[in-house]
This record gives sequence, C-alpha cells and structure tokens, in this order.
Amino acid sequence: MMILKKIIIFIKKYWVAVLVIVMLLMILKSPQKDKNISPGYEVIKDNGSLTTQGNDESKTMYPEDIEKLLDTHGNDYIYAQKMNEFFQDYPWYKKIPIKTNDYLIIYDFDKQQFRIRLKIDPNSSEDIKNEVIQRAVQDIRNIGVEGEIVYYIVF
Repeated sequence: MMILKKIIIFIKKYWVAVLVIVMLLMILKSPQKDKNISPGYEVIKDNGSLTTQGNDESKTMYPEDIEKLLDTHGNDYIYAQKMNEFFQDYPWYKKIPIKTNDYLIIYDFDKQQFRIRLKIDPNSSEDIKNEVIQRAVQDIRNIGVEGEIVYYIVF
C-alpha cells in the first residue's frame, strides 16, 4: 500500500517526465512503418504482410496502412471509375462546349439533348436560321456523335 502511494506521489510530481518516457517507449516499441506509397510501386502479398517493390527499395505495408489508404483514396478511385464509365458513354463530352460567332452548343443532361444557343438576330430569315442550325448539327457530328442528334434551339 505504501509503495502504491509513493508511485502516485511520484507521478503527480513528475507527470511530464513520466508522460515523455511513456511516449518514447511507445515509439521505440512500435514497428517502423513507411506510410508513403508512390506511383510505380507494385503491391504484392508476402507471408501475410504486404510488400511494395519499387526502383531500388522495398517497403512493407501493414493492414492498417492499407485501410488508411482506402479511406483517404477510395473515393478518388470510385470517382475515377465513374468518370471512365461516363466518358465511355459520352466520349464526345470533352469536346464541348462548341463556340462559334453564330452559336454555342452544350449538352443538357436534364433533357438528354444538345442545346444550340443561336447568337444571331432572332428576327433573321428562316433560311439563315436553318443554315446556322445545319452547321451546328454538323459540328455535333464532327465531335463524334453518331445516330440521331436530338437538340433544341434557344436565342
């Protein structure tokens, strides 16, 4: 009982020193882990732990490192997957908007149609309007849209 009281008194007096010693022991006892994974490293399975092999060095990843990577970069991976799927469905999307002096073309996902905003005078003749619309439709074909082109016109 007396020894326990002396330990408590010692801890109260020297709590900072005790805290530092405990932290140092924890750091020294924990296995050294390299949490950095750079592109170009390949992850392979090796006796239960994961080892990365790169240019001149080999690093071991522990399961908690992998979980942390998935937590921090998992959403990036999912986003990249979704973007790949999107560009497979809409390969021409990177090429819009199409801007000219006579019109602006975008794709309206709500209506699933191209929107052609004419920059010409709304009171122009029907021939001029039709000519500009035909050029706009041809520009849509030129970016790789196949099949029927569904669009609407705004001024």
